[in-house]
Amino acid sequence: MKYSERKRADILAAAVSEFRASGYDSTSMDRIAEAAGASKRTVYNHFGSKDQMFEAMVHEMMSRADQLMEFRYDSELPLARQLKSISEEILSVLTDEGYRDLARVVLSRLMIVPQYSRIISEHTEQINTMLADWLRAAHRDKRLKVPRPEVAADQLVGMLMGYGFWPALCGVEKTSLDVKQATFIKQTVSMFLQGYQAT
Repeated sequence: MKYSERKRADILAAAVSEFRASGYDSTSMDRIAEAAGASKRTVYNHFGSKDQMFEAMVHEMMSRADQLMEFRYDSELPLARQLKSISEEILSVLTDEGYRDLARVVLSRLMIVPQYSRIISEHTEQINTMLADWLRAAHRDKRLKVPRPEVAADQLVGMLMGYGFWPALCGVEKTSLDVKQATFIKQTVSMFLQGYQAT
């Protein structure tokens, strides 16, 4: 990573930390510069305003989820094994603390700048679309019966987010969090496949 790219990343990380600690409106560019160990001029060279900085956070959050590879369907491999791998990939993003920090800042501000809701909605839909494509392939192969793959994808992703994303994001304690991730994935995949097993 080039020095300028590393400095930009440092500034953005400092901004996320300051926004989380004090809120968007109460955080100044001076404070962000101090936290990043950079001059105010350097901060403005990378981000012309706090609004531009927030927009960069939205795109950084989205780019982290974009690292997910396409969920390739394999007619030779057991479905449970494939869905286990897919679930692990999704949770690897959702449970990443850097991703969660970005999400906390971004989601806390969406009510004030709702125009970003559409961008994030379109972005998160990419994960569901990849999973729906995998389910559609399994349906065509007659290994599952999934008449509405988009709905089924929402269901599985929703269960994963309910375990590995929303509780941590909101600071909510849930009994299900006592279950190890590997066990939760195994049980969730088993339940999901039973609900959509081919007859």
